[in-house]
This record gives sequence, C-alpha cells and structure tokens, in this order.
Amino acid sequence: MKRITHDGVSPNALVLSIEQNIVNQVSIPNTFITDQSIPQIDDVPGMQPTLYVKLNTQELFFNYSRPETLQDQVQRLQNQQSIMKNAMDDLIMGGGL
Repeated sequence: MKRITHDGVSPNALVLSIEQNIVNQVSIPNTFITDQSIPQIDDVPGMQPTLYVKLNTQELFFNYSRPETLQDQVQRLQNQQSIMKNAMDDLIMGGGL
C-alpha cells in the first residue's frame, strides 16, 4: 500500500510525496491510499517528467514539460528588471520621491 500526498488542486493535482509500506492508515487531508503501481517514465528527449494524479479517478500520470534554459532565465530576469526600472522612473519623474 502507498499513501499519495498531493497539492489538492483540481482536477489534476501535483503529487508531492509517496510513502511506501505504510502502517498507519489514518486519513490525512490531500492524501489517498492506493495499491496501484507508479507509471513508468517515458524517455522524452528534452522534457522533464512531473507526476500528477487525476483526483476524480486517483489515476497517476506524468506530465512532460521543457525545463527552463539559462537563456529563458536571463530573459525573464531582464523583463522583470525593465518593469522595475520603468516603475522607478515613473516614481522619480512623477515626484514620488
């Protein structure tokens, strides 16, 4: 038996932990007990698997996504920096400081 803990978001919840060979079967929020096996991870080049559960059926499945590259991170930070610079310029030019 396994205890699956998830984030509780419907209809597909992110699996946070899996406890194997549980002894205490006390009901805990955002968990369920199952004897189903963990699905096999498919080898999808360039993609990262994340385990989810369909809450209405308690079916486990993997969702595959592209990991953020260094270039993606730099672009995101540059965009955030530009927004903050524009906000600071507006405050200074508008007499906020």
